Amino acid sequence: MNLFPVLGRELQISARKPLTHRLRVVIVFVCLAFCGRTLFPYSRMGNMGAGQGMNLFLTLTVIAVLFSAFAGVFVCSDSLSREKRDGTLELLFLTNLRPIDVVFGKLFAHGLNLFYGLLAFVPILAMTLQMGGVSLALVGKTVLVLLNCLFLSIAVGIFVSSISKDERKALWASIGLLFIIYVGPYILIEYTSRNWEWGFEASARLLSFISPLTAMNLILDGGFNGLPTSGLRGLNAGGMGFYIALLVPHLLAWFLLYRSGRSIARLALDSPRSTFFDAIRERWHYFLYGRGEQRRVHRQWLLDHHPMTWMVMREKLKLKYVWTFVVSVLFIWVMGYMFNGEIMAEPTLLISLGMFVHFFLKIWVASEAASAIAEDRRTGALELVVTTPLGAHGIVHGIFKASLLQFWKPVLLLVAAEALLVCTIVAPGRDQDISLLRFQYLAAIGMLVADMMSIGWVAMWHALKTGSSHKAIGRSVVWMLALPWVIYFFGFQTWDMVWKPAVSHIHYWLHDVVLPTQDQLNDIKFLHQSGHIVFWCLIGLAWNFCYAWRRTRHRVLSRFQTMVSESSLEWKS
Repeated sequence: MNLFPVLGRELQISARKPLTHRLRVVIVFVCLAFCGRTLFPYSRMGNMGAGQGMNLFLTLTVIAVLFSAFAGVFVCSDSLSREKRDGTLELLFLTNLRPIDVVFGKLFAHGLNLFYGLLAFVPILAMTLQMGGVSLALVGKTVLVLLNCLFLSIAVGIFVSSISKDERKALWASIGLLFIIYVGPYILIEYTSRNWEWGFEASARLLSFISPLTAMNLILDGGFNGLPTSGLRGLNAGGMGFYIALLVPHLLAWFLLYRSGRSIARLALDSPRSTFFDAIRERWHYFLYGRGEQRRVHRQWLLDHHPMTWMVMREKLKLKYVWTFVVSVLFIWVMGYMFNGEIMAEPTLLISLGMFVHFFLKIWVASEAASAIAEDRRTGALELVVTTPLGAHGIVHGIFKASLLQFWKPVLLLVAAEALLVCTIVAPGRDQDISLLRFQYLAAIGMLVADMMSIGWVAMWHALKTGSSHKAIGRSVVWMLALPWVIYFFGFQTWDMVWKPAVSHIHYWLHDVVLPTQDQLNDIKFLHQSGHIVFWCLIGLAWNFCYAWRRTRHRVLSRFQTMVSESSLEWKS
């Protein structure tokens, strides 16, 4: 295997990136901050014990699993597709390299930084050993599962990148495939468990070993007997069960790497393409863009709105994608409500499903704004568009008009359906007042609209800086969706120290001035309990206004043409 030339080239490229040197420091800082925030209230009360060690271990494990599952996809989903777009993959095969050499070069080059980043979690996870409640074997097995998750994530990214050429499609396909691997077996278990007469339920449980979460569930079930195991109670929590759950995803990752080498081998061997697949590809193209008169009418309708809108939305089905997603979500919920009754109206399930749908839509808006600029900026085509009468402001206006045409009607339907649902059907939980639940969900709906109006500016700015849509999407998620939650996590106790005394003063004032009615007392109680929701909304709105609309919007409009010119000079040099 002639691995070292590709590995050396990739490592030299990575060594020039600032993120290579900052990743481990950032991970350690974030983990230590979460540790301090989690343990600080208990240390003040002098209530440090094994229970806090368990809670801290679970918190850090969730963060590490999320990092391991998605870091490889975001880093590697464009590793081979970028080489295809630039035409450099064919040049590599003019040497004595084999396709498997290229695949393993990408694996080691991109995986090394992520491995060091994951390695930064290990000492902080080991800190929980000193607090009690966590064993050394538990920490060791958790590290093995995290390494397995990272390896599978990298393999999925490289595999999808080997069969795709478009950067954004490769990213979304990688996330979709990863979602199927992680969650698909559990959905199948849930479905087959309701159809015992089929006799497939036992086989579906065996399929759950494909998911890396199975090994994590078996660890937790063996270490903490009180935790649920997501339908895995019938599996052996000790012995060989864990090692089988660890081995199956690992073998799946190696299989995906093997298929990646086979996929790019066609470029090395210059094998003829199948006429059957060419015919399918041609029909798919006409299905997306239309034929003859249909394409002309669609193009004229978009040009009447804005020339840039036509460039962004040439696919005639693009207007229907969001409609399909929103209608599918509502249909799935209605069918679940018809078959499962009030289970679908429980607050925990409803809020979790709503937050997932909102998060997906926000990322979708960022993806549309970033992809409209990233590829044209990288190839230099954006510089030609800037020289037209449209100018920078016209380009930005056209991109946002395209997003408005694509999203506003489906999102309006979703918002109306959610508001109607939460105000009529939803049932309160045992320890959750119905008015508080409604206020929480309506606040989430308001933040959905605010974030969708703001995240496009951030995605557009990072697309101008990097020329990469998946980097722009990732940075938009960090700056617009993750950072406000971090601020909330570290600041809501300080907010409670201000909010609750203020509400208490109102309560005392009512008692001193007038005798409060029962409705007024209920309102005071509601204000007392809703402080964290108010704080979350204030942080989100303030961050959207200050960072997205004031800072990032000004930078995009004032430096758009300068950034495009600089990127063109860098590309030519």
